[in-house]
Amino acid sequence: MVMSQLPDLSLGDQVGGCTYLDSFRGGKTGNQTWWKLRCECGFEFERRASEHWYYAKNGKKKLCKNKHLHKDLKVGSRFERLTIADFVKKPYGDEMRGFAVCDCSCGTTGFE
Repeated sequence: MVMSQLPDLSLGDQVGGCTYLDSFRGGKTGNQTWWKLRCECGFEFERRASEHWYYAKNGKKKLCKNKHLHKDLKVGSRFERLTIADFVKKPYGDEMRGFAVCDCSCGTTGFE
């Protein structure tokens, strides 16, 4: 997609269910536009701008790949004694997986 066909976004704009953070040139040849985004679950990721904009302009959400986190799980959600403080991505085998970082009401903080 030609860069002129992409919207001119500012920091904090909502696009396709995510918050726009930055854009940069990347890809194999270095001439594709990529966006850095924050998903509604709190996870930050990078995606090719044309792919994300295709869904957004058609009124669809295109969230991060942590699908298990999109079932009403957000930073600040409580589950008995646990409160979700953040989401992180870590290696798990030969792929990257998302994990919730929680704080406990007993005072223990930052466990996954």
